[in-house]
Amino acid sequence: MSSMPEPAEAVSQPEQTEQSLTSAQPEVASGGAWAEVNAEPDTENFAGADPESWPEAAPDWNEAKSEWDEAWPVHVYFFASAYLVVSVVAGYFVLISLAQRGGSRTSMNKTTIGLNAMIITFAATRALVLFIDPYFSDGVFPFVVARLLWSLGIPGFTASFSIMLLILLDTTKLSLAPPRFQKVGTIGVIWLVHVVVVATTDLLMMYVDEGDVLPLLVICQMLFVLYGALVSLGYGYVGVKMRGNLKASSQGHHEDDQDKKLRRLVVMTFLSSLVAISVSVINVYMLFSQFGAYADVKFVQPWPYWGVHTCLRFLEVSACSLVLMLFFRSGKGGYRESFCDRCRWWRRKSFVHPSSESEKAVEPPYTTTVAGLTWKQRKEAETRDTTPQ
Repeated sequence: MSSMPEPAEAVSQPEQTEQSLTSAQPEVASGGAWAEVNAEPDTENFAGADPESWPEAAPDWNEAKSEWDEAWPVHVYFFASAYLVVSVVAGYFVLISLAQRGGSRTSMNKTTIGLNAMIITFAATRALVLFIDPYFSDGVFPFVVARLLWSLGIPGFTASFSIMLLILLDTTKLSLAPPRFQKVGTIGVIWLVHVVVVATTDLLMMYVDEGDVLPLLVICQMLFVLYGALVSLGYGYVGVKMRGNLKASSQGHHEDDQDKKLRRLVVMTFLSSLVAISVSVINVYMLFSQFGAYADVKFVQPWPYWGVHTCLRFLEVSACSLVLMLFFRSGKGGYRESFCDRCRWWRRKSFVHPSSESEKAVEPPYTTTVAGLTWKQRKEAETRDTTPQ
């Protein structure tokens, strides 16, 4: 009879086992081997959408925005609006160039489209990110998308600055490199290679072990710094030559409005050189400071981050604005044609005034009409119009 309780104990044992498993399940799921085996994978981090996967540290956004107060929205919306204005102006120049398809299809027209298209790719992507997800701080975009949008604008920035330098080199008939490298098509190929390199580097940084590809990111940053230094030297060289030519052509006559405009062109060229070297200097500072890829910090200080990025955004907007102003002044009927006309006229070393017997006037130097045609081109057009068919 003493063995009768055993079946009852056998029956109750599974119940206790089930209860113990049920009570132990939260413990296991909270951090034990059960969680490691059965937990769902963190698809967000795997997709590269976690900003912490990027080696360059950012501030603690909640703390930083609280500390910045009104300085944060001022920074974001001011520069986002500035980039938007730059992209709209560049788009306007593209539309004007496309509207001229009925006329002669010159290389200058193609250069206009190429130059302004590069500016649009840079300024529009900057404006998009700043308006919607500034510095990837709100998580509106997946991090991989936001990072690529931000990075892929940089090739357009470098290409536009390079194309403008080529225009100025053509203006002054100078050469800084072999002819094959002084063509817009070559700049386009370099831009395409730059896009591929930037996209590949960003994706590797988010999907491959950081230690294996971190040197690649640093190399890309150092190449960007070197590019800025070389472009700065190029603009400085062109500015010195243009200033020398202007002084030589201004001897012996009173300075007029056209001389003043050309002097402003020289000043803008030197400012472009200053902006380019300033961008390089700031990037060198970021490379070897708490903002660098090798910095052993989890978060950077809020105000230094705000200050550095404010300086960079200001320089980027200034660079785009200078490129647009230089192009506007050096294009057809602008500074570029005026400067060439002036130099060609001075090489003659004499100016023959029209005789009283002839109605044919001599082409004055650097004279343009409202329509953007030189005096000579206007007279040729009038002659074609009045010639009997």
